[in-house]
Amino acid sequence: MSQTCNSCIWWHPNDATREQGACRRREPRLVLSRQSDARSAVWPPVAADAWCGEYRHNPNTPQPEGRADV
Repeated sequence: MSQTCNSCIWWHPNDATREQGACRRREPRLVLSRQSDARSAVWPPVAADAWCGEYRHNPNTPQPEGRADV
């Protein structure tokens, strides 16, 4: 099994395609607007096939059709 974001416990997909998501390993990052005084906090966006050194397997990760990990 590859240790990419889409099978990590910290990764949360943005939609049903599971191609993009957010890494929730650390706290959200503060984002300031250049056009106004608006502020918001967001988790870093990451692609499903990205990876980092803090991977932790999510046992609830959906498996592709016809595949069962042993």
